Amino acid sequence: MGYISHQFSKYRLPVGVFLCLLLIASCSRAPSPNTLNANILPHQSALPTLRIAGPFSYADNAISLKGTIGLQIELAQLYAEEHNFRISFISAKGEEDLIKKLQQGKADIGILEFPSYAELTKSPDILSSHTQVIYKRGSLRPLSFEDLAEKRVTAHDSPRFRKQAQFIQAHYPQVTFEFSPKTQLQLLKEINQGKLAFGLIDSATFIHLRSRFHRTKVAFDAFYPESINWILAPHLNEKTINQTDDFFSSIKANGTFSHIKDKYFGHTQKAKPLSSVTFFSRVEQRLPQYQDLIEQIAEKHQIDWRLLAAISYQESHWNPRAKSPTGVRGMMMLTLPTAKELGVKNRLDPAESLDGGAKYLNYILGRLDDVAEPDKTWLALAAYNVGFGHLQDARKITEFHGDDPNRWSDIQRYLPLLEKKDWYSYTTHGKARGREPVNYVRHIRHFKELLEWQFPFTEEELALLAKRKDAEQLIKAEKLDDQIPKNQQQQSDNS
Repeated sequence: MGYISHQFSKYRLPVGVFLCLLLIASCSRAPSPNTLNANILPHQSALPTLRIAGPFSYADNAISLKGTIGLQIELAQLYAEEHNFRISFISAKGEEDLIKKLQQGKADIGILEFPSYAELTKSPDILSSHTQVIYKRGSLRPLSFEDLAEKRVTAHDSPRFRKQAQFIQAHYPQVTFEFSPKTQLQLLKEINQGKLAFGLIDSATFIHLRSRFHRTKVAFDAFYPESINWILAPHLNEKTINQTDDFFSSIKANGTFSHIKDKYFGHTQKAKPLSSVTFFSRVEQRLPQYQDLIEQIAEKHQIDWRLLAAISYQESHWNPRAKSPTGVRGMMMLTLPTAKELGVKNRLDPAESLDGGAKYLNYILGRLDDVAEPDKTWLALAAYNVGFGHLQDARKITEFHGDDPNRWSDIQRYLPLLEKKDWYSYTTHGKARGREPVNYVRHIRHFKELLEWQFPFTEEELALLAKRKDAEQLIKAEKLDDQIPKNQQQQSDNS
């Protein structure tokens, strides 16, 4: 953890918000009404409605969705904002139901968590994905469909998986396929539990869920890569289709797409299953001793307790007596100078350590007011690890390369340059272990998401998030208003 400035006392600690709740909740939540609540969007009922159909029945708020669906929802929100639509989310029971809604004019855009073979117009590519055979770790790994002769392979019941199974069986007739109405998440859960031996699972879905179901593993790739796209309704005119094409071209060219994609997949692609095994073991054995304390301190500093728990796990594996050769100690691994600045008298006391770490995190967040969430949190975590000065050096290098110093997806590419003399010799704060904060942030994001699976967000937390998001939009509007010259404001008001 980086050393805190002696100017700490001059800063007023900001009242934090529920940090990083933009990536929240869990697919294990109970089913909800057929139409997804869209109140995370501005309330502009006078705007025309863009109807988005998708597998929303297992969640009650758009921001509770993660992975491929969460990514597509955020892209749809951005598209709606740019083209002055309000969004209505419509639940589809499966791919066939979704296609039917599009063909009957009940929806405008369809989104799925896997590629679709529907013969309808589609958006430009969003993700590349391919079908994989998944099995349980510890069992005999099949290397090809020849090894699955006389075996049963289960797949989600969709036209795509049925067509793929038909093609496979034409070449390997001894393989038996079973189609289930269960989601891919539910199938992975049963493979993880040993209830199913093998499953056909989409790779984009598996990348997102493999850490949660750490006993599952890829046996082999079953099909070539295919594209995940928005599926466009037949009634959409050519102008709208062209707008969609232009939208994707624009966000891919200006880096927005990569930035949004990083929010949903940046911390999952390099996650190691064994780290999840250790994590869940600690969740079961150690977290119960400290969860109430973590929740109390998180509430005091108005941050998400899952984030504080993820940080303290990354720092010490929830070991209050942890120490390192460099002198950092305790649950939050505070240095002695930092502990003194924060008023922590005993670094080995869990309550003092957690309180000091939360206070320090809020202090850093207060120095990043120009950065939007969730990047604000990721940058703060990087500074917590490597020091605020080194983070600022990396932001300057990022800007020098023409990238966005407020985007974590950009900054993480340049932090490792702080290890190279050709770069750190020109920085204000000198050499730093630039790769460490990149891994540090990725691990905490990973552990935080696992905690969100384990401890889904409550209705009260989701409601608070909606209020926080409305407040953020109001603050943005006020800042924009402050940037308009007074005479221009008056002209606008008079018009």
